[in-house]
Amino acid sequence: SLDTVGRCSGERSLERAAQKLSEAGEDGEKVLVTRVQVHDTACDWWTASDDMDREVDLARRMSDFLHTLRFTPGQSQIVVGHSLFFKDLMKRHVDPVFRKQHPEVVKEMSEKKLENAGCVGLEVDFRYDPPTIVGMNPMFGTKFI
Repeated sequence: SLDTVGRCSGERSLERAAQKLSEAGEDGEKVLVTRVQVHDTACDWWTASDDMDREVDLARRMSDFLHTLRFTPGQSQIVVGHSLFFKDLMKRHVDPVFRKQHPEVVKEMSEKKLENAGCVGLEVDFRYDPPTIVGMNPMFGTKFI
């Protein structure tokens, strides 16, 4: 299956996010009024089909992403991206204690791919360098394939 298949885009994405948050018992309208940034979708953010990411590029991208999250105002962020990026993020940045306490969850989330339009709640601890993922929770019935 393709990772680039979506259900909606633009303003409709915000409406759908509010709907899904409401279905999960959250006040979707209140959550989404904070600030939605789409700065990373203003240009070609993907790797061309005839190019490959080097290990150093991937590590830098993960670090940049986590630092952007850390310094973005607010307690919670909604991030949209490619499932393989999130798979690699989970593989590289899971807290060793969480990995030991939840080996099945960590194995699934770091070895399998997030389904299209899937959603995972992550808790990141920024006291460490690099920051570590100390909690993971698939949401809205999300599966890993």
